[in-house]
Amino acid sequence: MEKVYLHDFVEKMRLDNSELCERFCHALRAGRNKTYHNVVSEAITLDDSWILTLESALFSVEKIVKNPRKFIIDEEILVDVAKARRTTSKTVRHLSSNSQYVQNITEEGEVRPKKLLTTEMDEDLAIYENRFVCALVQRLIPFVETRYNDIVSRQNSFDQTGVGMISNFRYGKNEVEVKLNVKVKEEPRNQVLLEKNNELIEKIRQLRKRLKILLNTEFIRTLSGKKPVHPPIMKTNLIKMNVDYNNCYKLWLYISSYTYVGFSVNYQEKSLPLDGDYYDDLTVIAAISVQSLVQNNLLNKRTYENIPFKKMKEKDFKLLTQYKFEPTFEADNSKPSEDIVNEYYFKRMRDELVRATKRNEYLDEKELKTSFARFCRGIAKINEEMYKDVITSQLPKTKGKLKKTPLQKKEEAVSRQKEYLKRYRQLSLIKREELEKILRLEARELLKLEKLQEALDKERGRQKNKRLAEKKQKERLEKISNKKVIAETNAKEYEQEIRDREAARIAAIEEEKRLKKEAAIRKRELKKLEELKEKYDGENK
Repeated sequence: MEKVYLHDFVEKMRLDNSELCERFCHALRAGRNKTYHNVVSEAITLDDSWILTLESALFSVEKIVKNPRKFIIDEEILVDVAKARRTTSKTVRHLSSNSQYVQNITEEGEVRPKKLLTTEMDEDLAIYENRFVCALVQRLIPFVETRYNDIVSRQNSFDQTGVGMISNFRYGKNEVEVKLNVKVKEEPRNQVLLEKNNELIEKIRQLRKRLKILLNTEFIRTLSGKKPVHPPIMKTNLIKMNVDYNNCYKLWLYISSYTYVGFSVNYQEKSLPLDGDYYDDLTVIAAISVQSLVQNNLLNKRTYENIPFKKMKEKDFKLLTQYKFEPTFEADNSKPSEDIVNEYYFKRMRDELVRATKRNEYLDEKELKTSFARFCRGIAKINEEMYKDVITSQLPKTKGKLKKTPLQKKEEAVSRQKEYLKRYRQLSLIKREELEKILRLEARELLKLEKLQEALDKERGRQKNKRLAEKKQKERLEKISNKKVIAETNAKEYEQEIRDREAARIAAIEEEKRLKKEAAIRKRELKKLEELKEKYDGENK
């Protein structure tokens, strides 16, 4: 099939204003243009570990809910004699000690009671293990719901193809900016992953359904009002020995340690080539858009001019009632004199700090004490000057230039001295509070030091014990190694001795065989000799 580009179609459809569109096209191509053409693939991968774990462990929870363990209790109640079904020795003792429950006594001495104390057996469901299972179900519901809502909101995987163009160009005296952005989302190509995710989501829905059924059971409704169970969970004998309760305990530990959201999102992006014809298509579309805007503005110019602008919102100013002064160390002559005084004292404190700590590292404790003490004394001296300056500035100044009598001068001096004393008493109170605070801080730091020292001593003790244990272990291994060497040497000597004995025994046996063989040979030879002798003697006769 022959490829037909968009600009050919536009050329056929465009009848008027072709010259204006061409001008826009030339201006747009001459401007600053940025284009992109890419494919973005978003794939959601669900984690099936928690789904399968909950799916298998919920069978144990359902089994416990259907047939829970119960605790049998004996409940003592006082009932009418007609309703008493079982009597025990405790019933007799209770009646003998409570004569008000005796109706009458017959002439034969028979006692007829009105009420009797009986014992009825009742089953208690609210044991610790059942309350633990109830807490587990209540904890599973938000665990599953949170992950289900997150997965459902992000389950739509897609493959997105996008193309766009950003152009800035000048047309005459006008600046034109065009932004073209087209995105098309399609179904993902990986259908196997999509089917697997749908199966897992269906399993999560089944889990939610099973949990809702468990939540509405008589077991959960009965135990919801009982004393709740809080972690850590006690491993009772029933939780250890019973398989279902043990599975519930493992499930509790699993959901407590599982902190993941339950799915992962994988993004993949690749850039596609943009050939010349495709680029021409985009420029034609952008030029037609600009042409449409210009033509529309020209056609509806009067109508648009009659439309009023929206009223701009004016924000009320905020009255600043507090201002935090932050002094700086840079000179500023435009500042008032009070700020300059504060800046002066801050400069003095900074200079004292620099002078007291000339080095970055302290070589010994004596130098550290000297430098820190020098710094504290310098700060204290600056503070004294500040206090004196502030107190002097706050005292009332002498009014009038008339000559005063000696009595007036003394009265004024006494008044000023009282003001001095008042200020210094306040300063003394503040200093005492600061001293108490510093003493508390010192005690706190001393306690921290003692704890750290104790921890250090324990650690040193552990290290020492560890070294001693390693040394003993090494010595023990050396002894074992020596014993092994000795045992191997003795075994080799014993084995050699056995070999020598066996060789001697075999040699003796061989010697004995040889002697016997020689004796037999001699015996045969003697026998032959005697036979020859007898034969010889017979022939001579």
